[in-house]
Amino acid sequence: MWIPTHIRQGNASCIVLALAFCLPSAGCSSMPVLENERTALLSRANDQIPVPEFDEAVPTTRVAGKSLASGIIPAQRPFSWEPLAESSGRRAIETAHVGDGGFRTLVVGSLAGDDPLAITLAEKLAQHLHENAIILGGVDVTVIRNLNPDGEALFKMVNEHGVYLNREFHKNLSQPAQQATTQPEIRAFLKVLDEHQPQRVIHLRTYGNGKGVIAASTGAETVARESAEWLGFELIQLPGASADGTLERFLSSDSRTEIVTLAIPATIQREDVWDTYGGSLLNLIQSHDFEARQAARKDLGTETGDLRSDKNSVRNRRKRPNWFLGILLGKLRLRPTAASAASSDSA
Repeated sequence: MWIPTHIRQGNASCIVLALAFCLPSAGCSSMPVLENERTALLSRANDQIPVPEFDEAVPTTRVAGKSLASGIIPAQRPFSWEPLAESSGRRAIETAHVGDGGFRTLVVGSLAGDDPLAITLAEKLAQHLHENAIILGGVDVTVIRNLNPDGEALFKMVNEHGVYLNREFHKNLSQPAQQATTQPEIRAFLKVLDEHQPQRVIHLRTYGNGKGVIAASTGAETVARESAEWLGFELIQLPGASADGTLERFLSSDSRTEIVTLAIPATIQREDVWDTYGGSLLNLIQSHDFEARQAARKDLGTETGDLRSDKNSVRNRRKRPNWFLGILLGKLRLRPTAASAASSDSA
């Protein structure tokens, strides 16, 4: 091989470098190619490298453990009424339930049937409790929208059989034989009463004499008096002069369940019924919370910091403080003991 004269005259190391540079480009295959191990590893085919599980194309299903699942709050379901039973005219008697613990209350939206104000108040209560169940807490409320859907449909105070239901609660209804022969609406009520074992029943109705009335049995007298004074309603102690066969006499004769009848004036406009009486109704389902509401009003610096509706709520609804904040502050600052709660409602 020819080597330039200036290279031949140089040292031997220059010749070796020149050969190493020129021979591979000339196509000589006898000269080995030097590679280190790291370069060889990187040049391997991709299929020879194992793929980790987290790089697979199909994602692995993740299952939440108990500790994770317990902290998840399920999405709230839309509000809806559930069928309870059928009336004598085969119309649906609807109910809604909110809460899974706490003071148990059963609210009946009128026995008279054609009582749109009482039915509206029951509807608004059920929807309000459903939407604010997380905030309220401590309540277990079952609402019967209207125990007499026949009367609502027929614009009458009686059911399809012509029976006025608030004279059908006789003393011997505790006997199965008597229950079997009574009206289906009464049987539906007794079924809820037996299954839910409410500590208080609230009967909603209208009153035609202009001034509202709150009637209450002995156990609920304190909270009923508070609401009556606030609303300017007449307070009646049950059983009092209540007629035989009425729901009021039937339950007030049974010490296991309190009864409160909230009879609102028939002169109120339907669109204003919740704003005017909703707060007072919420007060009645709170039971032994009198001290908490007092503390809440003190913290807010106002006498309207509890659940009672403002007497002029239709005009001043924007000026009222947030009663949610009031009741929460009250519960945080003062939670009455069972003994003090019992004494406050039985005084």
